[in-house]
Amino acid sequence: MEVRLKWDPSPSANVDGYRVFYGTSPGFHPSVQEVGNYTQCTVIGLSAETDYYFVVRAYNDAGESGDSNEVSWEG
Repeated sequence: MEVRLKWDPSPSANVDGYRVFYGTSPGFHPSVQEVGNYTQCTVIGLSAETDYYFVVRAYNDAGESGDSNEVSWEG
């Protein structure tokens, strides 16, 4: 299964890219997908009948931002 995610760009002008973090429990995001400098992605390989929780972080040479608002998806 797969889910397509889209988000608003970071208000910071100094963004090198984004990473999507996700997992199967709220607030727990052990998996990561590198997205690059895009504001959308498709996460593939998700299990059916499983809830997933996603956050996005912007990054640059100085490090990563905090988590975006968490969103959920019911597989």
